[in-house]
Amino acid sequence: MTATFLHVPSSQKANKTFLDFAERFFNVHVANSSSPITKTVSAVRRKSTSDIVAIRDMVRYTKQATISTSLIHFKSEQIINLACSAFKDICKIVRGETRPDQEDYILRSIFEQCFKYDELTDEIFCQLARQTNGCPIDDYLIKTWDIFAITSSVLRPSATLLEYLKNYVSAACKAPGKIGEYAKIIKRCLGKERIRPKRTIGPSTLEVESIRNLQPLLLKVHFYDGKTKALALDYTDTVLNTIKKIREKINLKSLEGWALYEEKVIDHHQRHLQDDEFITEIVGAWQQQGSAASSKTASPVYQLSLTNASHRLIFAKRIITTIPDIDCDPVELHFLYSQAVYHTVDDDEYQLPSSTCIQLAGLHAQVLHGDYEEENIFRYTEVDSFLCKRVLDSEARNWPLEISLAHKKFGNGKKKHEAQIRYLSLASQFPLFGSNHFLAYYKGYWILGLEILIAVNKDGIKFISLQQTEMFQDIAYMELESVIGDTDNRTITFLLKNCVAGKQKCFVFELNELKGVCQLIDTFLPNLIVWEKSFQDNKSEYDWLKLNEETDLCRKKLVQTGTARLVRESGIGFFRSAIRRLSRRSSEKLPTMQDSPKKDESPVRNSDSNQNDILPTKRDCWTFTKNPLRQSITKLDGDLEEEALQIFTWLLMYSGIESASALEDNEPFSLVQKILSEIMQNHHLCNELYLQLIKQTMTNNPESFSKVLSKFWHCLIALICVRTPANDLIEEYLRLHLQRCSIHKHLEEGRFASFASICLSRTKHSYRLRKNVPSKAELKAIASRKQMELRVFLQDGHQLVFGFFSDETVDQLIRKITSRTGMRPDAEGLGLYASIESNGSREEKYLLPSEIMADMMCEFEGWMKTIRSSSVRLSLKKRIFIEPYANLDDPVEIDMLYHQSVTDVFEKKIPLTQEDAIRLCALRAQTECGDYQHFSTGSYNSVTRILPRPIRDLIDAQDIAKLHMELVGLGPQQANEAFLRVLQDWPLYGAKLFGVKQTTLEDIPKKLWFGVGQIGVHLMEQEGQVLQKN
Repeated sequence: MTATFLHVPSSQKANKTFLDFAERFFNVHVANSSSPITKTVSAVRRKSTSDIVAIRDMVRYTKQATISTSLIHFKSEQIINLACSAFKDICKIVRGETRPDQEDYILRSIFEQCFKYDELTDEIFCQLARQTNGCPIDDYLIKTWDIFAITSSVLRPSATLLEYLKNYVSAACKAPGKIGEYAKIIKRCLGKERIRPKRTIGPSTLEVESIRNLQPLLLKVHFYDGKTKALALDYTDTVLNTIKKIREKINLKSLEGWALYEEKVIDHHQRHLQDDEFITEIVGAWQQQGSAASSKTASPVYQLSLTNASHRLIFAKRIITTIPDIDCDPVELHFLYSQAVYHTVDDDEYQLPSSTCIQLAGLHAQVLHGDYEEENIFRYTEVDSFLCKRVLDSEARNWPLEISLAHKKFGNGKKKHEAQIRYLSLASQFPLFGSNHFLAYYKGYWILGLEILIAVNKDGIKFISLQQTEMFQDIAYMELESVIGDTDNRTITFLLKNCVAGKQKCFVFELNELKGVCQLIDTFLPNLIVWEKSFQDNKSEYDWLKLNEETDLCRKKLVQTGTARLVRESGIGFFRSAIRRLSRRSSEKLPTMQDSPKKDESPVRNSDSNQNDILPTKRDCWTFTKNPLRQSITKLDGDLEEEALQIFTWLLMYSGIESASALEDNEPFSLVQKILSEIMQNHHLCNELYLQLIKQTMTNNPESFSKVLSKFWHCLIALICVRTPANDLIEEYLRLHLQRCSIHKHLEEGRFASFASICLSRTKHSYRLRKNVPSKAELKAIASRKQMELRVFLQDGHQLVFGFFSDETVDQLIRKITSRTGMRPDAEGLGLYASIESNGSREEKYLLPSEIMADMMCEFEGWMKTIRSSSVRLSLKKRIFIEPYANLDDPVEIDMLYHQSVTDVFEKKIPLTQEDAIRLCALRAQTECGDYQHFSTGSYNSVTRILPRPIRDLIDAQDIAKLHMELVGLGPQQANEAFLRVLQDWPLYGAKLFGVKQTTLEDIPKKLWFGVGQIGVHLMEQEGQVLQKN
């Protein structure tokens, strides 16, 4: 059977056949060539193009198992090699040269490369279309169509190729047998409107086997009543499509508030599935996680089943605003009731009182068994189906009898639906009913533990402590000023109104399900969520063309004003000139291949087309080159021009185009630092470097992105973070370049340009110039297009990780810390300290608020290199103490000052009497352990550790116990305040102490503390803590 589908019906659009696409965008191939370069040179020498493969043959089946180069033209040699390797692997699968258990593994490897390199996707589709056109061997043909169908389910071709591919597949749908069925699957996958541009996870075994067997995707959906339903899904179905099919399956009248969850079987953690997620991608992620977790699995073979052993789908009510009444949908009432019973009995999510649980157990018994019958007491023996484990373990009681009495009192005589409605009404009176729980980590001071659950329902936000397993904070929506979501740092900030008394005003959490929390809050109270500002607006293709014109005009101004000049590349070599001559001859023989595509048919993943010269400049003088420059782009004199050419050579070395073996230091980031250090003191070189990097990041083909181009983007962003152009025209040229590139946000180039635009805006508005080159940590963050991360240690031992931009100062970072910890915004006297270990001791340095934090990071690297230390530790402290020292209405500031004072006591910076030491230990015990409960003598060993070692032996535990008994009823914050008042009795409390040596006086020790405080400066002995001088 030989099937050809090159021609489409006349009713379809003209010039949309696969052959038309090949004539416009395919490479020139040479017949019988094992080495493309050798054959190209031979063709040039013979001055003949008779061996060039005709385009019509390029879209037909070939029996060769290898190709000399990619079908579509790519700039990157890596992409070309991947395309050739993919064709070879596909041919091996088609011809049966691989084991059956290896086929899926090879296909997943190809798909992973397509996820990584988006431009490779069109190449794979073209290869499969070629091998399905005119294949004479039936088995090979069916196998190739099978791979074609799997690929179309996973990958998405570019907008340019899509129309051509649709027409090709539409013609094949009329073919008999499996070919026509496979073609119909492909047509559905290509024609389905995709909400997301592409998948990121390969196909599961379930998906692959379903396509091969030409069967729908079968999945099992679980319900809270213990039942399951099997669904037949299409490969393009989203979660929303699946929910609609579930509705039809169970005869549910309304889908309002219903959702689909995925649940891990091990820990029962549930994640709400977004409506636009693909079911095939979700199942693929399950298999991927199961494969990664199982280290014993040696081969990529997985058991085919309706569901995955580690995950399952659950259909549940997500948004509960009202309780059903008598006239409600009985199906919805049944599933909502089953959900409430599960969260009351099985996982105890609602945390109801024991008395209420017993009452609900009686109603549940009425639903299960009908009216009460005294002789059937055996119905209640399975008590764990009526009451949760917490209630059963609370006390030893005759629970079957308790449940039977509750059934008789609360449930007897009620109809089934009446008992269900009463059950829901009773449970809904408690704050956690109908809530969705999200695991979060608190970013700040908290005695309740950093790991909590955020519960969201129709009434407001609740915080649940995992340590104490109980709700400790209930915030109504009306008490919230705003909710701020930060997608970059995955944090959510709850800001309370000032009128809310007796509560902390700011809560910051980090969580993985940020989008789910914000969407749920927005459902209950719209317009409350505030997202971090986006620096990019949506732009159309028309904007891109307009920016192209503005860019060309700006180039013209650069030349006309003498700011820049046209530059030529160095010698291009024999091979490149030979290929160019071959291309000219090929164009004469095959003129249709060089036709310019129409504007609406411009290929997204095609190579740069030759552009007309724009007077007085030429585009190739302003775009990417792999060759060194003959002259600088700006007009420089003598030594500066030589230095500019050397800088461009270093750029080529950093990108990998030129060898960097000649450098003493082969560390790539060191090379970037060297380049930036050269231009920081000379604005002429700064302007030159900007034009060089704009040239190396300028391409007319944004999708042919490579690691080489990414290296030049790294350098450009690093330069932007250090200096802006000194020339206004060059700055305008840079701005246009970034705007033009950032239009394609879904591409790597667009992402780099968007991040560069943010950095440019921040650097331009920074009131202080950088004094140091970027550190290696900053350059790594730039390469990842992320903010730098900094770990700050708090006084209670906790640590926070903060993200910051290159222009942010120490003072701005302190404000972030206070915001994240929930401290009041006007807190004063705080300072950031950097300490580094040297020769067994730790030296501490105060960071000036006006210093740029990125500059300090560079200095830290210098310190660590000099003294060979592994890290620098940053900590936040109270630096300036002015009465009343702290705001007693701010519990966070009190807690920070308390822990800082504990450290000062241990380091002997505050003198203590024996009575003061005993009182401090008693207050510490009250804070940590609560009220006195007949502690043993050894129980106070932990609290005496806050004292200096020489004083510990002087303290009797019985004295601590006596004073501890007098503190009954004192809360943790009150105990901390009392702790601080004891220390404040010392007249020099709050003075900053510096270790000094004196050599002038003999009657006092040489080692002293030099203290600077509110009332003056002081000298004090370090050992005896005796005040020597005021």
